[in-house]
Amino acid sequence: VLIGDSKTDIAAARSAGCRIFAVPYGYNQGYSIDIDTVDALIPQLIDAIDLIATD
Repeated sequence: VLIGDSKTDIAAARSAGCRIFAVPYGYNQGYSIDIDTVDALIPQLIDAIDLIATD
């Protein structure tokens, strides 16, 4: 699992074959994260725990 905040993070995770969780805040050069390009959009990092634990 890769948790990222930018298009670059998403591209790197896809290249590595990782699941992608994105946070809706952070760098991303002022652009919103496209929800269709990630496995989950998590409001806070702690929300990733449940997603990882249930997999």
